[in-house]
This record gives sequence, C-alpha cells and structure tokens, in this order.
Amino acid sequence: MIAATLDNASGDRAAKNAARAFWLLAGLHLVLWTVVPLVVQPAAPLDMVEMRYWGHQWQLGYHKHPPLPGWIAEASAVAAGGHFWGVYLASQLGIVACLWAVWRLGREILPPWLAFLGAFLMETSFWYTIASVEYNNNVAMFPFWALAILFLYRAIENGSLRWWLATGAMIGLAMLCKYTAGLLALTIFVFLVAHPTARHCWRRPGPYLMILVAVLLFAPHVVWAAVHHFPSLSYAASRTHGGPKPWGHLLCPLVFTAEQLLVLIPTAIAIIPLAGFVWRLRKLEPAERFPRSFLLAMILGPFAIQTVLAGVCNVWLLNAYGSQFWMFTGPALLYCLAIRDRGGQSHFRGGDACSCGNPSHAAKIGTVPSERLRAACFTGIRCAVIGCIMLVAGAVHNLVEPYATGVALRIHCPSAELAAHVHDVWNRRYSRPLPVVAGDWWLAANIAFAGPSVPVIYGSSEFNWLDMSPRSSEWTDDAWLKRHGGILVWNLRDCRGDPRGEIRRRFPQAEILEPFSIPWKTGAKIPTLLVGIAVVPPSR
Repeated sequence: MIAATLDNASGDRAAKNAARAFWLLAGLHLVLWTVVPLVVQPAAPLDMVEMRYWGHQWQLGYHKHPPLPGWIAEASAVAAGGHFWGVYLASQLGIVACLWAVWRLGREILPPWLAFLGAFLMETSFWYTIASVEYNNNVAMFPFWALAILFLYRAIENGSLRWWLATGAMIGLAMLCKYTAGLLALTIFVFLVAHPTARHCWRRPGPYLMILVAVLLFAPHVVWAAVHHFPSLSYAASRTHGGPKPWGHLLCPLVFTAEQLLVLIPTAIAIIPLAGFVWRLRKLEPAERFPRSFLLAMILGPFAIQTVLAGVCNVWLLNAYGSQFWMFTGPALLYCLAIRDRGGQSHFRGGDACSCGNPSHAAKIGTVPSERLRAACFTGIRCAVIGCIMLVAGAVHNLVEPYATGVALRIHCPSAELAAHVHDVWNRRYSRPLPVVAGDWWLAANIAFAGPSVPVIYGSSEFNWLDMSPRSSEWTDDAWLKRHGGILVWNLRDCRGDPRGEIRRRFPQAEILEPFSIPWKTGAKIPTLLVGIAVVPPSR
C-alpha cells in the first residue's frame, strides 16, 4: 500500500492512494491498540479507573482536573454496557482523530505521500502508542489539541468563520480536559498578534468569535472551580516539586528538554532514509514560509513557554507534561528538511509540480525519483517496525514486570473477585443493593465498576488513604454514608497507618470485619492483595 501510494504521488490517483493508505493505518491502529491491551491487561489501568470514578458522578469539575475526560470515560463505558472496553476504544478513537488532523494538515502543505508519512511518524512516538492505552487527562486532551491546530491553520488561510468557531470549540474542550491547554491558547494568541501574515486576521470577526466560543465552553467549569476554591490549582501546587537552589533554575528546564528529546529519538531514526543522518533545512520560497512558521510555532511555542516557566519557578516537570507537543513533528520535519535520496542529493528542485492542492505552499516539492521512492519506502517500513515494537513492548511490559520486580501493576487488580466478595458481605446482611462503597478510591472504584450494580463511590483523595471528604467526593459525605449504609475498604499492606481508629471515630456503628486476601491476576509469585473491610449499617 505504501509503495502504491509513492509510485503515484501526483494528481488525483496519488491523493486517493494516500487516503486509502491513511485509513488503513488508522484502522490498524484503532484495532490493535484497542484489542491488544484488552487481551494482556486483566483490569483497567489506574488513570482509566480514576477517569470513570469521577465521570460516574457527572460533576462540572473534580478535585484534580477539569471534567471532560471523566464524562467521556463514563459515557464510553455506559455505551459499552458498563465495560471498560468502551474507554479503551474511546482513547484510541482520540488518537485516530490526532492522526487525521496531522494527515489533513500535511495535505495542506505536502504532496500526498509525504502527508501520509507525516501521520505515520506518529506511530514511532511513545506518547501516541504505549502511553495512549492509559486514558487520562493528557490523552483526552490530544485530539482537541491537534484539531485546534488544524482548524486554526484553515481559519488563517481562508478566513472562514466556521474554522474560527471550530478552533475556539477545540480550545475550549481542550481546556476542559486539562489546564495545560492554556499553553496552546497562549501560543495561538501570540502567533496571531506577532506573525505578519496572521496579524491581519484581527481585522475580521474570526479571532474574536474563536475567543468567545472557547470562553463560553470553559466558563461553567470556571464558575464551579471558583465556588469550590479552585481545588485543581491547589492539587497541582501540592504536586509541585522544586529543584535544587540555585541550579534548579537551569537543571529543571534542561532535564525536561532532555527527556523530550529522548522520546523523539525513534522518530528521528525513522526519518533517516529521507532526511539523512545530517539534517539540512531546505531553502523556502517566500510563499512557503508561513506553513513553516505556523508548524514551528504550534510545536515549539507551548514547549518553550512551559520550559521557561519551569526554569523561572524552579519546578521539576514530569516527562508526560510534554506529551501533547509533538503530534505535528512528522509534517514539520518533512516540510522543513531537505529530502535526500540514498546518494545524498536533494530532490527539491524549482519548478516541480506539487499535488498538495496548494502549489504556493510547496512549489519545490513534487516529482518522486526512484531513489526518493525507495527512501520513502524505507521510512514507511521503519515507522511500521517501530510501531510494532511499541505494541509488543507495551504488551510484554504488562506481562513480565510482576515477574521481574515482584510487585503487581494496577492492571493486575482482581476486580471481579473483589466485587463479588464485597457484594456478598453486604447481601448476607441486607436485602437492598449496596448503596455506597467507600475508602481507598482505587479499590472502591474497582469494586463498584466490577459488581452487579454501580454504587455511589465515596473515595479518598489519593489511593492508600482513608481521608474521604466532600472535597474529593463532593457528591456525598459521611452523613449520606451513615444514612444509607455501605462498605469501607482499604489496602492493609499499603495503607498509610491503621485506619480502624479513624473509622470508629467517624462511623461509630461500623462493623470492622476480618481482612480478606485475594491473589493478583498474574502468575508471578507475589504477596496477595490484603483488603481491610468494614460494614456501615444504614440508619433507616
């Protein structure tokens, strides 16, 4: 399919072949990255459980993050009959949306075969393969981030109000996934103010409507956050770790940058057949410079803002904080670099025709000599091989790590067995369905979602704690649990301190039972999951 695409990289036939190749890629990604994790992971990953734990209550915000990922997770699970496979599918549909956005922007500025390879290069990234399996706020933000960039490019190019409105909608939805989407919003604003070609857009209503739509979408959550004293910001501050003084102002951004470069190494390896070992920028005509400026601004702008802030504030950044920056790396490299054949000669020549649909943007990208055809095939093969390695590595890691470390992963949780035991304890005492499961949020959520009915979850702020409160579970409180009754659970091996005294203080009528033990869902010889349990009888 790749060879057919490259052989006919001009005109309508090339575009159709590239489109077929892209949809084959998208379909394979969707199926493999949905099915394989379901096969090798006995239970849902930690963040995926947390997203559904929040979304089950349909709030306008949660104590850690904005609400949209939780809503998507719960809606996907409900659509799948209450099963987590719906969340796995939703996660990969989001990645496919990213692939589509990258491919379509590539088609605006590149010939079809290069646009396809630009999207294919996403398969070489850890963030859009292995990391995408664990649905969380970062993964949920990916499609909205990518689509905002695509729609903004179209809005600037043709000035259509629909693209400005769509851009605003994507920015607003991205902000409802995670506040770091503000980095993209700030980058867009600076670009529209600073770039000469984009600056003229302010003479029309498009940018103002974009801002209005984004604000309207985000405003309900802001009101909720203000009423609840901005818990997400408090949580983020509590998770912040400062670097060593005074060197941390330099070390924090340098370490973060190094970590991002490490993740980009597979992409650099994949593109070697086309770009060579020593990359050279190609000379651009004046009409071609805007796409380069746009791509570099959208990729490097948010990264630069975040890195500078880390240096100024002396704050360590997690590697995952850069996961959304690099989706358009493939098209950017293919557009900006001189594409070389195996003999080392550049094939960008003045006067070549471009089949991208916008000749003014790629006047020098055109015919495909046989040498470059082979180089492009080798790049596609490398993308496929690296993508397969990512798939196998993710599966092997999940299967092997408990044997190597002697510690179970969260995906090895015996959810069904936990739920069966807890519901049996309740059903032996009461004829009504279990109304509340409380305590360690991770255990409580696994029990709730694997049982015959889904009770209200009254969870702790972090796992291994029993600090349940309306701050982390605003939909309920101690009084509600006392009135309706429920089950309290905690991990005896990992819980911070002995919670039994606190349970007796907060719930005097609680019946603390003997702990029960359940093996993890792995063949590795590791200690069983030891669960403390208490029954809170209903008061009515």
